[in-house]
Amino acid sequence: MQLPTSDNTEVVRRLKGQIEMTKPTRKRLWQQIVRAKALAQVRNLPEDSPQRHRLMSMVRQVRSGDPSYLEAQAAKIYWSSWLPELSGFRRNPSGDGLNALLNYGYAVLRAGLARSLVGSGLHPALGLHHSNRSNAFCLADGLIEPLRPIVYRVVVKSCVWHSPRNPG
Repeated sequence: MQLPTSDNTEVVRRLKGQIEMTKPTRKRLWQQIVRAKALAQVRNLPEDSPQRHRLMSMVRQVRSGDPSYLEAQAAKIYWSSWLPELSGFRRNPSGDGLNALLNYGYAVLRAGLARSLVGSGLHPALGLHHSNRSNAFCLADGLIEPLRPIVYRVVVKSCVWHSPRNPG
């Protein structure tokens, strides 16, 4: 792993702040991420979609730390209505076809986020919500969430799964 850790003069101060961040602050930041992701998903659905209106209503209900797991509930609604012409599509991180294209887009975004985090003096392993002792990119994985719907939109625009119903 090559990341520009020495390029920021604030690296020690920012790492200290990142490590000492309070749990309430982490929870409020996660709330903002969940809201931003759901809003980005909303933008990918047709304006007249009942699921779009349902997601908008859920955005207002997300509480600090997302204790009701509205992120997961919103994802279920979104994936079931994102590409209606691909009935039966299931998100599978090990899958091929559409799943492989989504995975590639996520990987590109994740790498860019990790570089930007380190370049700004933060450590990508110290996440807000995600935590896994074998994941060096927990923070990047949390911050990527609101950007995932952009990957969905780009993939759909650039391949045979394009549908006139889905905004580009």
